Amino acid sequence: MNYAMTFYSELLGCQGLGKDWSDLRILHAYLRHGSQTIRLRALEGLVALSGDPQMAREMRGRSLLDRILRCLKDPSTDIRMEALLFFQTMMGQLKRKEASPIALLLAQKLPPLFGDESSQVQELSLSLFGDTMKAVVSRDKAEMKEAIRGVVVSLFLHMNAESRSVAEASGKTLLICAKFLGWRKLKRVIKKGKNWMIGETLLKQDRSRVEDHVCFSLHYLWDSQAGVRMEAIRFIGEPQPLGTLFWQPGPSPRHCPGTRSSPVAVLAINSLEYDPDPSVRSLAAQTLHILQSVREPKRSRWSFPGLCFC
Repeated sequence: MNYAMTFYSELLGCQGLGKDWSDLRILHAYLRHGSQTIRLRALEGLVALSGDPQMAREMRGRSLLDRILRCLKDPSTDIRMEALLFFQTMMGQLKRKEASPIALLLAQKLPPLFGDESSQVQELSLSLFGDTMKAVVSRDKAEMKEAIRGVVVSLFLHMNAESRSVAEASGKTLLICAKFLGWRKLKRVIKKGKNWMIGETLLKQDRSRVEDHVCFSLHYLWDSQAGVRMEAIRFIGEPQPLGTLFWQPGPSPRHCPGTRSSPVAVLAINSLEYDPDPSVRSLAAQTLHILQSVREPKRSRWSFPGLCFC
């Protein structure tokens, strides 16, 4: 079976060979096969088919797309890569009005792959996410903007990835996001290579979501890469979130439980006391000191013990 599927998928990649709906139906069926190798071969065949504009249009059915979207969560790196290649190839063959609904789907499904264990999967998912913004038509732009605003912090933090190609892909995609959102200040900072200003600029550009952005960054305090952990600490320690999130009375932000007396930021950063990287431990200690000093209310010189009633 494996040899037959390998030959079949390679045959479909041959130019001049006629392809029709029956090929698509066969490959779709094999995506459910119990063998990881057979599923991979089926995906390779679909990638070959998706290079044909007519076949790419035939592949827009939700049943097939959902099946391939599930492949993005497959434990096999090869299958995740092949699924990404499928969408990249397919989107390149479609007109914008045809690609736009698929772009919205991908905008929701790709972000978890930005932190994939494979740098190749990371890089390709980042590149594909950038392509989704170029494929969106006017009527879908509002929905796409909402999805983008939910991942800009992730893109920023992954600019500190150990893999240079991943870091560069993250920066390029963040720049595309800034253009799409119309965030001119952030776009200028990225273009000038002033990476140390990106976090602060991002928060200023999206003031209504400061709480959400900072809460989202807490997850990256336990990232596998020290550079990402350190940038997350710096981001949490930005002056703006310190003044608007953790030390102001009022309800805690969504999905970020904490109280004024036990702020989640302090607890999270305090957990890095035993981080394996000394640089992370040092930065965490400095930031924790700042957080706690901001938290301490200043005593008024007119406190009752200081008053004398003679």
